[in-house]
Amino acid sequence: MGQLVPPFRRPGSPGWALDISIGAIALTVVAALLLGWPQLPVATASSGVRVGSSTVAVQLPAAAMPSDDTLQLLVGGTPQPLAASGEIPIGGTLFGQIVVSHSNDQPLLRNLDIFLYQNPSAAQPVVGASVQAVAHMYGMSGMGTVQQVGTPSGTGHYLVSLDLPMPGEWQVDLIVNAATEHPTIETILYVWT
Repeated sequence: MGQLVPPFRRPGSPGWALDISIGAIALTVVAALLLGWPQLPVATASSGVRVGSSTVAVQLPAAAMPSDDTLQLLVGGTPQPLAASGEIPIGGTLFGQIVVSHSNDQPLLRNLDIFLYQNPSAAQPVVGASVQAVAHMYGMSGMGTVQQVGTPSGTGHYLVSLDLPMPGEWQVDLIVNAATEHPTIETILYVWT
């Protein structure tokens, strides 16, 4: 009968430290799987530190996530909170307000109600305009886009329904074509389910 060979090299022999490191990693992975560490309530949000054109992901516990979606304007490449009034200067004499809603039936479907108006003091609704949304994951150019044309839903109101493939940070560009103005509104929509 042959002699049993231990699974590791003898202490001090070449490669011994590598064997110990591999064993420690394997034990850590097994312990993580057995203890359910991958099941911790952790979600990844890409709203971390921006480095050049990429975004460093930040891990947030589920309790730290916003309880609902948030919408921000993208100004010069930097997300900015909306004004307290919710009013967005779109271009020239054109202003708007955006309300984001979702249903419980479709957790990733987001409805954007865009109200376009002129003269903020009188809020004269803009009729006959068109709105198109083009959405892609913020900072991830190769992830594809979601496009949707808005439909008129009332005087000055245009409804855009975005069926997003996943939660996260979405850049939603709203392309507006009104009689005298043709601006694009760049926004960041943080979608949580």
